[in-house]
Amino acid sequence: EVLRNMLLEQDEMVFAAQAAGRVGVVILDEFHYMNDKSRGTVWEECCVLAPPSAKLVALSATMANARQVTRWLEAIHGPTSLVETSHRPVPLRYRYADDLGVEDLFTSPAAGPGGGGAAPPKAWRLNPSLRPEKRGLAREARRERRAAGGGR
Repeated sequence: EVLRNMLLEQDEMVFAAQAAGRVGVVILDEFHYMNDKSRGTVWEECCVLAPPSAKLVALSATMANARQVTRWLEAIHGPTSLVETSHRPVPLRYRYADDLGVEDLFTSPAAGPGGGGAAPPKAWRLNPSLRPEKRGLAREARRERRAAGGGR
């Protein structure tokens, strides 16, 4: 949003940097927000208004229409390459948090989309301690400990 405001306001810093050839790269993180109705215009305006000499680097782990966006970027900004990979250097971990604490959501930490596991979704198993009856028993045990003066 800062860059967009500077570009819209014809900010002196941007013009000075452009004139000196110092705006070489514009990095747009979380670029999937481009598809968000309320926030997407910020990314779009940055792409449209960025100096033609600047390389645009649009980062997103969750952009479903990357090829379509690549064609659009090429149309408004010039030659564009799509670099994509299914490798996730930092696997996602799924956790569940409630008044009892934080627990793994699945029995395997590698389960879930992007978790790095090879098991198909049908093999993902919910952590049994998260079942409502187990959570109820854990809450009751906690109440009993507190009533007996045992704290947590």
